[in-house]
Amino acid sequence: DGFILPIYMMLFAINSFLQALKRPIWTFWIGVYRQAFGVAFFVYVYVMLFGSGVIGVWFGIATAVVSGWLISLVVAEAVARPTIGGLWRRREATG
Repeated sequence: DGFILPIYMMLFAINSFLQALKRPIWTFWIGVYRQAFGVAFFVYVYVMLFGSGVIGVWFGIATAVVSGWLISLVVAEAVARPTIGGLWRRREATG
């Protein structure tokens, strides 16, 4: 679980960013995905389909967190583009 702590940190920072842009509903849906659907789905895949036992539970949780982080990056970019010009665009030099 310690290996994904930096992912948690980035995920929570993006959640705060979305709340600052007055889009808290995205934080809610990403949380529902990460804590309910993602965990159930990926734990099932690792434990039942791959037969990895208890370690599959850990990998399922980690996969749910990482995929939730990736989804939050996509959502944050989509929300930030009309508001602040996006997350990834460089500002052109003026003058």
